[in-house]
Amino acid sequence: MARFQIRRDSLVRPRFAVCGATQAKSYVEIDECEVRVRLGGLFNQSIPFSNIVGVERANWSLWRGLGVRLSAGHGLGVVGSTDGVVRLRLSPKVTVKVFFNLKSQCEELLLSLDDPDGFAREIDSRIAARDRTSG
Repeated sequence: MARFQIRRDSLVRPRFAVCGATQAKSYVEIDECEVRVRLGGLFNQSIPFSNIVGVERANWSLWRGLGVRLSAGHGLGVVGSTDGVVRLRLSPKVTVKVFFNLKSQCEELLLSLDDPDGFAREIDSRIAARDRTSG
C-alpha cells in the first residue's frame, strides 16, 4: 500500500483541524483494489481502482476555495492547497458522498498532495500493470 499526504496550507490547518483534518487524518492510500481519500471528518471515500483511467497535474485556483469542493462539470476537489494538485480521471463516473447525504457523480477527482509527482507515478504504474493483465 502506498500513502500520500494531502497538502494543507498553513492558513487552513487550524480550520481543518476543527473537523478532524489533521496531518494524520489527511491522506490518500492506494492499494490493488482502490484509492482511499480521507480529509478528517470532511471526506472519507474509496474509489475503485478499476474506475481510474488516468492522472495528470492540474491547477486549482484559490477562488474555488479549499476543503471539499464541487468543481466545474462533474468533478470534486479535496484540496487544502492550490499547490501540488493532481486530477484523477474516472470512467465510468463514481458516486461520492460529499456532505451528509448529498451525493455527486464524479468523472474527475482533484487532490492537493505533498508529493503529486510520486502519486502520479504510482497511479500510472498501477494503470499500466492493470492494462497488461487485462489486455
